[in-house]
Amino acid sequence: MSTIEEVERDFYQYGDWYPYWVTKTHSGYVVITGARYADGNPNVGAIYFGEEFDGPYERKTGFTPNHTPCEFGITCYHGITKGEQIILVAERGYPTGSEERGKIRGTFDGGQTWEVLKNVEVENPNQNTHFHTAVYDPYRGRIWASQGDLDNAMLLISDDLGKTWREIFPENKVGKVDFQPTLLLPLANNIVYGADTSPGNVGLWKIPVDKMYNGFVENFSLEKGAFCWDQVVGFHNYPISSFAVDGNIAYCSMPSRYQSGKSFVMATGDGGNTWHTVAGFNYSQVLSRGIVGPDNSGFLYGVWDSPDEPNTTIIFEPIEWLYK
Repeated sequence: MSTIEEVERDFYQYGDWYPYWVTKTHSGYVVITGARYADGNPNVGAIYFGEEFDGPYERKTGFTPNHTPCEFGITCYHGITKGEQIILVAERGYPTGSEERGKIRGTFDGGQTWEVLKNVEVENPNQNTHFHTAVYDPYRGRIWASQGDLDNAMLLISDDLGKTWREIFPENKVGKVDFQPTLLLPLANNIVYGADTSPGNVGLWKIPVDKMYNGFVENFSLEKGAFCWDQVVGFHNYPISSFAVDGNIAYCSMPSRYQSGKSFVMATGDGGNTWHTVAGFNYSQVLSRGIVGPDNSGFLYGVWDSPDEPNTTIIFEPIEWLYK
């Protein structure tokens, strides 16, 4: 079996930099390269698939020029059957005034084939036009997605696996809202909405499922969850993917984008109705690629990325919940 270092070197030699994200599906292994390892050049990276960890790997697709998957732009759902192997990749870039259009790319067979599900829509070409995240909702069979920024902000849903889309405008009490969340986390009773700037600047909001219908008309509302700041703009503690889910239990990280900032791990044991701060770190960028798990023993995993210990894998012990 190849070592991790040998596999990394192989992908680097392909010309698409080092592996950034990997998962095992019922079909094989999906490897996404590039992203933050690109040394300031965003026009690198690709998606690969291989039936075995040792390879060979086939390059399935690259990314739009000047775009790359970001830390909150990749989500996966591994269902029980081969028909439930969904990975979504939302491209992010900063092509202000450019004709380049970021895309949502998806696979529904565990990485063997990929297709473009959505191109970013541009309202103001002088502002950032890129996707933030996309996620499959197994409870409702729906894809949720968001794009930004500001005038280009949109919250989108698709009920036919990306063939058609519609924009939604959740009711809320904040007023002016740029719907451009960096995290969308589907749970049985709530869609967890990780805010970017507005509403409430940053924090964990929720779209309650039990308020989705008014008669036969679908209705969406956005309510405060936890860690929401109303007065201070841009703490830059964006909630991000990857997130860990086990029934009504979910964990997500909120790394700071400021060098002097703090990073947090948030958890819910009741499907997103209440949230708890279960860890805090006096470093920015800690767990900036999210949290994965739980494994068969309940452990969670992330990447510690402090100045003293960059790119170090960390393990969280299971939390003992009094209720679920």
